[in-house]
Amino acid sequence: MATISKIEKLSNGVDKRSSLPDNILGEILSLLPIKNATTTSIPAQRWKHLWSLHRHAVFCCPSGVGLPRLCEAVDHVLRHLSPQIETFSIEFSYVTIRNANRLNLCLAYLSRWIPEVCGRNVTRLIISISRNIYNPVYTVSSCVFRAKTFQHLELRGNILLKTCSALERFNLEFNSIAEVLLVDICSSSLRFLQIRKYGTSSSCRINIDAPMMETFDIYDTLVSYQFVNRPTLLNFAKVIFRLPIWDSADDEILVVTKITNFISVISKVKKLELGCDLGLFFGNDFAVINSDIWLTFSNRTELVVNLRYKTPPLPQSVLSKLRMVTVSGVNREEEHQLGWVKDLLNNAPLLKELHVLPL
Repeated sequence: MATISKIEKLSNGVDKRSSLPDNILGEILSLLPIKNATTTSIPAQRWKHLWSLHRHAVFCCPSGVGLPRLCEAVDHVLRHLSPQIETFSIEFSYVTIRNANRLNLCLAYLSRWIPEVCGRNVTRLIISISRNIYNPVYTVSSCVFRAKTFQHLELRGNILLKTCSALERFNLEFNSIAEVLLVDICSSSLRFLQIRKYGTSSSCRINIDAPMMETFDIYDTLVSYQFVNRPTLLNFAKVIFRLPIWDSADDEILVVTKITNFISVISKVKKLELGCDLGLFFGNDFAVINSDIWLTFSNRTELVVNLRYKTPPLPQSVLSKLRMVTVSGVNREEEHQLGWVKDLLNNAPLLKELHVLPL
């Protein structure tokens, strides 16, 4: 983008943009990152205070070294920005419990900033704290739960929230080791939900109350998922389960039994992508539920399968309805994978499209 000096040269010394009304100049500056908006305003007296009309406050501290300066800068910017803020995004990378002072500073400022931006009718809130299994869980201020303007919310790190009625899009990333953890996600307006849970714990329970949800994307160890209300508009689900190491056969039965509600819901979506051990759904590994659960897939017409994971044959009740299948992770040197594809071609009478994606 042209600097002020270049504009003056192109216009014979006359800065024509500065003659525009403040609201239009504010719109122009809002298209720039806030750092550029403030520096662009410095050379021209006419533009000096217009950067405060910026509506997108996006900050990042990639190394953690300049964290105190960043926090002071964010404080300064929020004091001078206009009352209406559309986006507030803050990223604290490499801030861990190993440096307790920095982590406490980060969380203290967050506790002050979040109510501040919620009071300015922010529509996009993105908070990212270094994802570390030893960091304490940070509970988001309760004002988030009462916000009526949120349309996009992303929380990355060990961050939890309970409910936000106006939320339409939610990305959640967190770690879980051995502690029992309960997560409630409740929003009557939620359309998109993405969950990324890392760690080895299977002692986690996630309750989802999002009846309007259309897309569900999950990467997780096999834990207990429960839909409070069935999302009748759900048309796409991507599921990647990493199976934990069971301490005993009883643990296996207990955990797998808990997800029957979850499986019965995702099995009915229009498009389903499975990037996990298919033995969970169609094999004999989990006999406690297989005899009943795979019947819920019998009306599927589209399926996406990754053959890098365990791939038992699909039941005939599923094969008989499939019209489009995408198979990824295919290794032509693996005979059992090629055999799986041949079995699909020979036993899916309604199949019209087959997309094979090699490794």
